Amino acid sequence: MIFLILYLFAILTALAFSVWAAISDFKFLKIPNVVSIVALAAFAVAFAAQYFGLPVELRPMGVITSHLASGAIMFGMTLALFAVRILGAGDSKMASAYALWFTLFLLSQYLVLITLVGGVLGVVALILRRIKPKNHFHSVWIKTISEQNSAVPYGIAIAVSFWVCALGKGYLSFELLRAFLT
Repeated sequence: MIFLILYLFAILTALAFSVWAAISDFKFLKIPNVVSIVALAAFAVAFAAQYFGLPVELRPMGVITSHLASGAIMFGMTLALFAVRILGAGDSKMASAYALWFTLFLLSQYLVLITLVGGVLGVVALILRRIKPKNHFHSVWIKTISEQNSAVPYGIAIAVSFWVCALGKGYLSFELLRAFLT
């Protein structure tokens, strides 16, 4: 039962902090460092809980090396994008921290989703730039776009991608949660 509680606490915390990051990025074009730190810590707790609390055939997270490789690959890619000013530092750290939650197999899905949602946000930015809204809805992003500057809050794309991949992988499936109790 303790492993189930730890696992649920970790995954729900990671999901909640991703929402906070998305809101922060929309409003301020900033992702607090604590989001990445909590995502890393929550991953460690969730991985340990499923490792010690579930039989090997029921563990949704696979082996640790695949997760570490995903995080490292994502960090390398996002660091390069940061160097050419496509992504911000917060985006890079957040994407890398949440990439740890997925094996190399799921990393491609996570990347594609970030790209697609980021593309949608880019189109929204172009539309906002054209219509120049007077009401900025207390959002630095909308204000930045309406002043003809470029910005995309990738924290939203990263959060949406994390939710879709984590839930799609079954990290909160009833069968998995029930397996912790057997």
